Amino acid sequence: MIENTLHIGSYIMGALLTDAIFAPLNPSFTPYELEQICKWLQPKIIVCNKTNMETVKKVQSNLNFVIHEFSPPERQIKHKETLVMSDFDEFLASEILPSDPVMIICSSGTTGLPKGVVHSNFSILSALDYLTDSQLGTQNTDILLAYLPFYHLMGIISLFGNIYCGQKLIIMQKFKPQVFLNAVEEFKVNKMYIVPTVGLFLAQYDDIVNYDLSSLKEMICAGSMLSITTYKAIKAKLPNVDIRLAYGMSEINYTTITPPSSEYIGSVGQLITGCVGKVIDPETNEVLPAYKTGELCICSKSNFIGYYGNEKETLSTIDADGFVHTGDIVYYNENGDIFIVDRIKDLIKHKSFQVSPIELEAILLKHPSIADVGVIGVPDEKCGELPRAFVVLRNNVTAKENLRQELQEFVAEHVSPYKKLTGGVYFVNEIPKNPSGKILRRQLKAKYHVEE
Repeated sequence: MIENTLHIGSYIMGALLTDAIFAPLNPSFTPYELEQICKWLQPKIIVCNKTNMETVKKVQSNLNFVIHEFSPPERQIKHKETLVMSDFDEFLASEILPSDPVMIICSSGTTGLPKGVVHSNFSILSALDYLTDSQLGTQNTDILLAYLPFYHLMGIISLFGNIYCGQKLIIMQKFKPQVFLNAVEEFKVNKMYIVPTVGLFLAQYDDIVNYDLSSLKEMICAGSMLSITTYKAIKAKLPNVDIRLAYGMSEINYTTITPPSSEYIGSVGQLITGCVGKVIDPETNEVLPAYKTGELCICSKSNFIGYYGNEKETLSTIDADGFVHTGDIVYYNENGDIFIVDRIKDLIKHKSFQVSPIELEAILLKHPSIADVGVIGVPDEKCGELPRAFVVLRNNVTAKENLRQELQEFVAEHVSPYKKLTGGVYFVNEIPKNPSGKILRRQLKAKYHVEE
């Protein structure tokens, strides 16, 4: 639970060498969010810093784990000095088998509860192998700017890739526009992974002409879809930068990428070497041909091995043939280019984060004024989607503007900033549901005229 720092690598390596499992967590978690995760994760040690120490202590009172406070060293320590200081004769590293779990990434699920995506030693090494594949073209001469959080799989892989591929890595604690651009200019960054939010910033920031970004040669965008409009705006400002699109998720890592120097046609590219995909009818599981929309399923060496302590969700996600059902509706053309159309799952994609509607609904239902609630994502050019709540009030409660604000603040007290109800609160008469009580979110959008 610490912000980006090179020293996270030390904790990861320490965990691997001692047969422990590393589980990166969002340092901005509230006590409520952290406690929900710790109940199923059952950590033995949590590493945090002074800024979130109180949050961790509040959770520790209900659970049994050790708190380790991270503080950066007072001076830089060189690798050679570390080797001299260390007594390796007294240390025996644990043996790690390919199938051994080594990392758990927290990911929201359709059940509304956070799930632990478990990756094995083999799946992580395979993901790193893909970095050196000719389709991704990772070189040891790359200078990479790492601003994506290291509790996100994209951030973790960039950190591991630095070690595995010998890249130079410039680390930012978090994304700050001017710091970001200054870093590219000062350190001659030539490659970076971006999310559409950063793409939109580059497209709209007029002062970008005041920075020397001539070293930048390639950007790979993933996390959610980059609009063609934004793509063209970036290219107009950075014509010499090759912008490539990729697709992946915590459970499967990167699985597709557009070819180098290709024109963006709205697809997320073709499957990378070693990945097998199929598009199926979600109802019948029939494998579909080109141009037919269905659910994308992926089988690759970098697939996760299951959800931590959640066999039911694991069996519903990984089929008998080893394919991970992504929940995304896609189609592909005769060239194998994959186009994302929709998604089966109800998760709200806010920037590169996943927000569970059910989690927000559970919080709102604790408010004494609310009888029923449905949460959906509404389109937003900057953030992808914004969480919006449709609320049915109790009979004795009157819909007032101050209540709308009160409900937004009520949720904000329990969640991280990206989960706030930035899409607003709307008072309605009913929430459409099926006979079993499941909210019909598509009908909710249609009923209240929310555009897809």
